[in-house]
Amino acid sequence: MNELLLLAFILCDLFIALLLLRFFGKIGAILFYILNVIMSQIIVKMQIDIFGFTMILGSALFSMLFLATDIITEHYGKKEAYTAIKLGTIALLFFLFVIKISTLFVPSGTNTIFDSFNALFSGQWRIIFADIVISYFVFQMFNVWLFNKIKQLTKNKHIWLRTNVAAWTCNILVAILFFQAAFAGVLPQNILWQLILVGLVVKLFIVVLETPVIYLSYKFLPKNELNKKRAAAR
Repeated sequence: MNELLLLAFILCDLFIALLLLRFFGKIGAILFYILNVIMSQIIVKMQIDIFGFTMILGSALFSMLFLATDIITEHYGKKEAYTAIKLGTIALLFFLFVIKISTLFVPSGTNTIFDSFNALFSGQWRIIFADIVISYFVFQMFNVWLFNKIKQLTKNKHIWLRTNVAAWTCNILVAILFFQAAFAGVLPQNILWQLILVGLVVKLFIVVLETPVIYLSYKFLPKNELNKKRAAAR
């Protein structure tokens, strides 16, 4: 059941990326990035079983960040992708700030979920710090640079090559470094490595699914932007 739900979850998120691009263009792609940044943090502690192994559900949404920055870099340039990463980081910090402040209030006697809410986000600072330093400012930025570099070297050909090489490289490095930074000492190493390896397999599978989405993104560009690209190519 979890396997089918995860596949449906991934496919829906991929389709949402295309819809936001179609209706809102660059803003929609940046919004997709920010939404996945926030949602991946909310479910980063949710562990599920897939084919008899344990994985963190947030890993699936984190992998979508590479799709977002790839779409932005492909159609709008690396500077816009860097801007999306910075905005995502600001949104993440603001999200954490609001959550932290809200847990300082004394709850009403009728509030039955405060303890559960507080427990869900306890220890989030360590995860956020690992995300910002490792996932965003290091490897998300590096992914944009590598994607753009391969695009230049191949003279805008072979979208599949830049998508897979950049995302696979960064996903492997992030999977190892982020999980160790965020959860070492909190989870046993045997469980942690299982989360890393299973999450990595899922992430790399998502990258394969993302590849045709990058190609499809050309057909989902708003008409005015598509016309500009065609005019510039002439």
